[in-house]
Amino acid sequence: MTHWRTYVFIINLLLTVSAFAQPQDTTGRNTGFSSWIKETHLRLGYDLGKKIYSKLNGGNMDAAYLNLGYRNHILELFAGKEQMPFVHPSYTFVTTGTYYKIGYAYNFYENWGNMHNEITLGLRYGNAGFSYDLQRIAYDAPTPEMPAYVWTGHRSYSGLHAGWIEVGATLKAEIFHGVYLDLFLSGKRLLGGSKPDGFDLLYVPGFFRTNVSGFGFGIGYGISYRLGL
Repeated sequence: MTHWRTYVFIINLLLTVSAFAQPQDTTGRNTGFSSWIKETHLRLGYDLGKKIYSKLNGGNMDAAYLNLGYRNHILELFAGKEQMPFVHPSYTFVTTGTYYKIGYAYNFYENWGNMHNEITLGLRYGNAGFSYDLQRIAYDAPTPEMPAYVWTGHRSYSGLHAGWIEVGATLKAEIFHGVYLDLFLSGKRLLGGSKPDGFDLLYVPGFFRTNVSGFGFGIGYGISYRLGL
């Protein structure tokens, strides 16, 4: 819940600043500040790819994002919650948790006229809090003559956390007035996290599955709405 509160606080702060920033030009003259506001925009989006993937794999993911942009400079905010099963021949567990990401991106696409498409490249920091519900472990038999032992039940590991950085590229193309289809690519590096006692750090919400190298790769798509201030 802490990550969701952080995300909601940031959104409220941005919206409050935007509300106070609306120009009150009683003289009919454009000020430098009102010109700045005209080049600022908000973008609200939802990650469709995560939702569809999770439903196809027996879990549930919800992820939303907010961009605050000025000209080609963009502040990116992401937040999500996940409940995903992890099935492996040696173990089965369910991860439940939330995460947030914050970062900066630059739009390299030069639009024509009133178009607002984007091709961005940016750097983000992510942090997740989560728990594991271990449900099955298959132990190898000490000798070929002995059968393997399979434990089933519930063993909870709570209070886990992990952080990472990622380089993200995004393509945003307008499909209707103000509505955009967003395509995401990201390369990630796990910075560290808490390791469950007697188990391992195998899945992190927002990062996906981990590996020995600590690197990961992501691809996805979403839908967003752009609101000019």
